Amino acid sequence: MGSSTAAMLPKMMNGLQQATYLNDLNIAGGKTAKDANGNYTDPAIYSPDELAYFADPAHNTDWLRTAWKPALLTRHALNMSGGSERVTYFAGVSYQYQDANFSGIYNNKWTYRASTDVQVARGLKAGLSLSGSMSQKQMYYLKQGGENVENDMRSLLYTPQFAPPYINGLPVLLSTNSNTNTLDAFNFFAVQNSDNYTNSRYTGLNLTANISYDLPFIKGLSVRGVYSRTLDNNFGKQYGTKYNVYQFAMQGDHKHIYGGDVIASPLLNNGDRVRINPSYFDSYQLNGYLNYNRTFGKHAISALAFVEQSETATDAVAAMAEGVIVGGLDNMGFATGTQTTSEIQTQSGLLSYAGRLNYSYA
Repeated sequence: MGSSTAAMLPKMMNGLQQATYLNDLNIAGGKTAKDANGNYTDPAIYSPDELAYFADPAHNTDWLRTAWKPALLTRHALNMSGGSERVTYFAGVSYQYQDANFSGIYNNKWTYRASTDVQVARGLKAGLSLSGSMSQKQMYYLKQGGENVENDMRSLLYTPQFAPPYINGLPVLLSTNSNTNTLDAFNFFAVQNSDNYTNSRYTGLNLTANISYDLPFIKGLSVRGVYSRTLDNNFGKQYGTKYNVYQFAMQGDHKHIYGGDVIASPLLNNGDRVRINPSYFDSYQLNGYLNYNRTFGKHAISALAFVEQSETATDAVAAMAEGVIVGGLDNMGFATGTQTTSEIQTQSGLLSYAGRLNYSYA
């Protein structure tokens, strides 16, 4: 068991530093009008009372450090082995759990394996191996500003520290642009608390069996067969909703301080859909070998014949329902909009055989 964290997080400008930088940028851009007291009048300029407000660390939120936490990693394993001259065996199971530096992201995985080799009789051997895994991975579903798994980190870095995530328990609207499908309008903590997610579950099974026999009635002749089977199942799911944020009247001489009365409560779209992607993979391979090696005085003969047969089948479904009912369950029955479904199936097979004969005289 252990944990991991960053050696050092990026250092970003605090509220006062960013407001001062924006003032310098706007003044250099020509917004230099002043009143009789020498104060800048353009509303884009942060006024002295606003700068004094942002100078107080209590009025700053370092979004990244607020969201950051140590990640937990735990691993457990149990193995056993043994046997005798005729039978050997091995069995093992392991479990791994790991979360992330942001709450709500995790990955857990079970793996197992068992095998045995048996000397059934003189010249007859058999073996069996079984292995598989079960895993589940969950991340945020982040749709604003484009579907990108890095949007959580990017928004936490870029959100100004003079912008609080909540005021009186209400998530804050961070951008007043008409297009809110942007990263600068993305309120990380509001989305985190809305339990939107991308989830994938996987189960896999691998089976291999083999048998070999040295035929006693024909010296030098042996047969061998190998059968393997792979079964994989995946279930992917995305759940995104709309979420409320609140626009405030703003305070300060130039209305740059978040606060005051609530003047609007827009719904921001973080996907507004339930999407599922179940799929399975089924494959087998069968190999048979016939081998002959014999020396008669100065004559040496070797022969090999083999046959291989394999088949693979896959099936994948993609289904989506839009218009998620906020507060409902995270399934397609709680979506009232357009529904779409598609399916892709594949099937393939292979049959091959070959032989080889060698003769030498020495």
